[in-house]
Amino acid sequence: MDRRKFLGAVAGGMLAAPLDAAAQEAGSSGPQKDRRGLSTAVNFAGKVKGVSLTSKPGRPLESAYWIEWDWIGWIRPQIDCAIALGANTVRLIGDVAMVIVGAISQATYNARLQQIVKYCVDNGLAYYYTGCAPYGTDGVDNGTLATPDAQIASVIVSNIAAITSGSVDYRANIIGADLITEANAGFSAARVNNIYSLVRPNVPAVIPCTFGTSGALPDSSWLNSISGSCDFIDPHIYPQIYGINNFPPAGAVFDLHAAYPNKEILFGEGGIDTSKYTGTQVVDWIKNLTSLADMPIARGAILWAAQDQQTGTELYGAFDSYWHPRASIAGPWLRWCRLPYLPVPRSSPDGITIPPAASINAGGGIWTLGAAMQRGKQVLLNGTSAAGGQATLLSWRNGQIRVQNNLGAWWVWTGNSWSATTPP
Repeated sequence: MDRRKFLGAVAGGMLAAPLDAAAQEAGSSGPQKDRRGLSTAVNFAGKVKGVSLTSKPGRPLESAYWIEWDWIGWIRPQIDCAIALGANTVRLIGDVAMVIVGAISQATYNARLQQIVKYCVDNGLAYYYTGCAPYGTDGVDNGTLATPDAQIASVIVSNIAAITSGSVDYRANIIGADLITEANAGFSAARVNNIYSLVRPNVPAVIPCTFGTSGALPDSSWLNSISGSCDFIDPHIYPQIYGINNFPPAGAVFDLHAAYPNKEILFGEGGIDTSKYTGTQVVDWIKNLTSLADMPIARGAILWAAQDQQTGTELYGAFDSYWHPRASIAGPWLRWCRLPYLPVPRSSPDGITIPPAASINAGGGIWTLGAAMQRGKQVLLNGTSAAGGQATLLSWRNGQIRVQNNLGAWWVWTGNSWSATTPP
């Protein structure tokens, strides 16, 4: 069993009981709010339920993993972790200084970005592009905050062009572009507005641009100064901002929405350090984050992060250093992600089968074949057994998931069970 299937099976086993159908129909799983009148809507149909990838322990600068680019040992496994959690979006913070100082070429950077976006799209995931962070342009070995706006914009514009043009045009799968995440931590409003003016005309209209903020909601002073440069608003939610017992109240989100009624709200980053708090506190914090994201006026949330950045502190990972799900984070996030929201476009091509494909994105989520069973292999939907199904072949054709077991019998998925059928 490969890593993704293993993680899916382990993470799926964390759910002690199936989700209650009535609970799935409540709240945000109903019709989405009317998005007409918005300046630029988040490029996504439904709730964004994502996971951020992070750097290797002890190497916090974004340039480190882009320059090394350990695809097999670090980058791809984190995406597989996101898939195991049932996420529909992935985010990886970029860097600009490494290109400006010549650590890697723009062409190499673009090629690596294309690789990660393609893998996400091939596996039914949307991608949230993030250009850089203030601390990704700062530091003795990684550029300075004095890096000219035009140089920052040039790297980002080239990045976005690389994934939205020609044979690698993934614009339909890019939910947005956070140009400088948490720009409030190091950039002036004047610089934010200038960078936006340089980048926005070069980004496909369907992709909204923003600058994530780490300020406490409603963060009026900062947002008022840059609101014209945010097609949508991206607050980041952490205990360091609010205190472990003072999670931002729903009222603050309503105030934010009232202040900017024509802008969508996406909680583009949020998490909690498990090395600092009790398991109960961690679970409560993650559940509170999903509750905010499930508000009708919110578009969703992206978890920080798939993995840990350190080995003793800053343990934010939904998975630990052994790639095992951390129950206090992975449990509630997995449960939330399993609610039925899908990115656009989601479905795999009509007629695709497993094998030869490794997964199929259709009919309710991500389908894979797992461990060997009596009648074939275990049929998994979003990493969890699909009503005990077993198959040697899985087919997606004419809007139906059908499987064949090693006895030659065919079964069709009815939404929550299998029914005997004919070959597709």
